[in-house]
Amino acid sequence: MRGDRMTSEANVRTGPAEGQPASGSGANAGEIDDRALVVRIVRAYQRAIARDPDSRASEWTAVEDDKKRPIHAVLMSGDIAAVTAILRDPGRTDLFYGFDNMCATLAAAAAVNKGELAKQAAELLVRVAQAIGVYPLPNKYFVAGDARPSLASVEAPGLEDTLKLLDAALGIRVEFANPFPGEFGAATSRGIASYRAIQALYQAWRMSQLCGDLAAPRIVEIGAGLGRTACYAWQLGLRDLTIIDIALSGVAQAYFLGRVLGADAVRLYGEEPGAGIRILPPSAFLEASDHYDLLINIDSWTEMPKETARQYLRSAFARRAMIWSVNHEAARFTVRELFAETTTRPVARFPYWLRENYADEFLDTGVASERAELARTAVPRASRLIGRARRRFAQMKRSIVRFGPINKLITRLRRP
Repeated sequence: MRGDRMTSEANVRTGPAEGQPASGSGANAGEIDDRALVVRIVRAYQRAIARDPDSRASEWTAVEDDKKRPIHAVLMSGDIAAVTAILRDPGRTDLFYGFDNMCATLAAAAAVNKGELAKQAAELLVRVAQAIGVYPLPNKYFVAGDARPSLASVEAPGLEDTLKLLDAALGIRVEFANPFPGEFGAATSRGIASYRAIQALYQAWRMSQLCGDLAAPRIVEIGAGLGRTACYAWQLGLRDLTIIDIALSGVAQAYFLGRVLGADAVRLYGEEPGAGIRILPPSAFLEASDHYDLLINIDSWTEMPKETARQYLRSAFARRAMIWSVNHEAARFTVRELFAETTTRPVARFPYWLRENYADEFLDTGVASERAELARTAVPRASRLIGRARRRFAQMKRSIVRFGPINKLITRLRRP
């Protein structure tokens, strides 16, 4: 990417995009109204590259140079028809390589293992129900005196029953958007439930729990894959969302979210501020001072150079945001080590529910919880006065009850 000559924003050719492959949702190519969205994506990509030509500071750098350079060249050419062809059927290229299995490099293996992928997704969906608490964990040991059957001998709920349990717990109808062909997972009445989509569903729920006391939390996700977590978070009512990612990943996120939630639900780099999920390059976050209540990172901090991860963590502390991390510990450093370098505040640390050998770590800098407390107590002055009077009256009653003779009298009067 370094050797390519930068192309100006004006280099966007909007000729007809004919003969494009159909989407995974079953729509014909001519029925997909994505022209304006693709034009926006190309312009935002060119702006991001002009600002952050070397923003790809991760373990994927060498991979991207090999597999993703042709995609970069098409995006910089401004050929809307060619970009549309890539975005509508990403599995023919390696645009998603590194964060989703719908890519050319993994397509053959995914097709061979589609049965295993379906089984894995079905089991993972039950695991989400257990993590959320709507289906109990199994226990092979019989508890004496317990009339309930052992869960070790009871079959897990089927896919559709599990989805109904999750519907009730989350307050939404859980669905799986499949705008692209070639997605593998468990077939349900609500779409193909892929491994990544189920992970995202749980992550969005967890975000909603972490921000439960905040009226309108501002959330930023560092490295967002395809944007599935933000998609479910949006559906759960979390509407102030920002994604920070390298430019090529931002292209994938913008198209996926624009197709699933609607083009108006995304705000791209360089566009006027407005409602929608913001998708920005790293420098737009690191060089700014926007306030956020929660910063999350799922499976990427430990795959960056350590100094890059440090920069993100410092930015999170500067903004005094809650921090939630889910990362493996098989790299050159761990998130736990980064936390230890930065703060002495306690870090909640657990195994991650949905992925073996991943650490789920949460750090509250303190300010977010203080804001939540203020939000809970920010009631009208009249209400505060009434509450104060009630507390004073209760205190007087306790004082009277503690006085011996009066206490005996009250006790006698209460007798039938």
